[in-house]
Amino acid sequence: MIGLDAAQKRTVQTFFDINISGSSDKKMAELIYKIRNSIAHNKATELHFGFGNIDEYHAMISVIRKIVEIMENRIIDLILSLIHISEPTRPISI
Repeated sequence: MIGLDAAQKRTVQTFFDINISGSSDKKMAELIYKIRNSIAHNKATELHFGFGNIDEYHAMISVIRKIVEIMENRIIDLILSLIHISEPTRPISI
């Protein structure tokens, strides 16, 4: 999966049983959905993040941070691709 290192890929496979060889938007969407469900719903795979047990989820927190970074860049790129500036903009003075 784009941007995840080998340790993060193993974490994803361990927590969510997702085959993440290669990369695709569908796999990224599936991973985000599974992380969201594991936090929001009471399931066997539920993630119980807290200050007292942060070491237990260090690897998963690393994966979530990387996903946020990847998605942030993709969203910014998408927004910028939709903006068409016909005139030069004036700089904002502070």
